[in-house]
Amino acid sequence: MALTVEQLITTTAGNPWLLAAGVILLAWLWEDAAVVTAALLSLDNRLPLGMAFVAGLVGIGTGDFALYILGRFAHRWPRLTRRLLSSKRAVAMKQRFHQRTLSNIFLVRFIPGLRTVCYTFCGVWRIPLPRFLASIVTAGALWVLMIFAVVHLFGMSAFVRESPWKWTLIGFALALLLANNWLIPKWVERKNKAAANDG
Repeated sequence: MALTVEQLITTTAGNPWLLAAGVILLAWLWEDAAVVTAALLSLDNRLPLGMAFVAGLVGIGTGDFALYILGRFAHRWPRLTRRLLSSKRAVAMKQRFHQRTLSNIFLVRFIPGLRTVCYTFCGVWRIPLPRFLASIVTAGALWVLMIFAVVHLFGMSAFVRESPWKWTLIGFALALLLANNWLIPKWVERKNKAAANDG
């Protein structure tokens, strides 16, 4: 995968706008990979830092917005939305997100595996659009900033910058993100089951 990314970057190296567009498109498929790629591009001076940051943020923000719109469109099928909204747990979650949208969006942003479901349900629950947008932009900016900081912190060492294998960092970083996306939801699920059994 790292080789494919490197080949793609080489062919578009002269046009930062194409690279930025590629980051945005990648974010619609796998947003964490897109943010890591944007950070590595800025570290490698192939994409200006500000443009890389904005491309990562636009990519994840538009993806989150698309999920919200998908949830709003679910109301075209009343039988489906009634089923989604009728359980006690769904009612409790709806109230929680309406009352504390920003804090819950922050939580979802930093616990992988919940984003797709929760952002879609924000549309189903009709969370006010301005509040939802403000929340995903704020949480997204913090997430992108954190990933950029980590990549630049480790990538600024002379060893990494001079190594011909520096783009293998993307494979390592993506492996960590994949493990994170799989392990944390499993841990949260086990914790919830244990809490339910204790109750």
